[in-house]
Amino acid sequence: RNGPIIAIRPGGRGDVTESHVVWKVRRGGPYIPSGLAYRNRLYVVRDARELACYNAGDGQPIWTKRLRGTFTASLVAADGRVYATSEQGIVTVFAAADSFQLLAQNDLDERCLATPAIAGGQLFLRSEKHLYCIPGD
Repeated sequence: RNGPIIAIRPGGRGDVTESHVVWKVRRGGPYIPSGLAYRNRLYVVRDARELACYNAGDGQPIWTKRLRGTFTASLVAADGRVYATSEQGIVTVFAAADSFQLLAQNDLDERCLATPAIAGGQLFLRSEKHLYCIPGD
């Protein structure tokens, strides 16, 4: 919880701690949701309801933004958009860009713990009582 974020180069044998760690951020790792690597950026929802964007190549922070709610679902992305779904059912959609650009906020009006799924050009959201399918363009 709020631990390090570490980028490790694949491959190697044995203890690769010294040879394969590309970069490390000491604090800010998420507790439950997985980070999202997308278009050479790493997006992470931190415990403090803060969304952070890093350069995936060197770990340098690019921007942070405070979000409403708590997060269990992992981030997902498609077509240049990133989706962050809070436990309160708020789906925040923002551009995969070098500055925070809010595209939409949608309220499902019920609890949502599941990570959205993207398949066949469609976005699937499962809330406590419903399954939504949002078709792509």
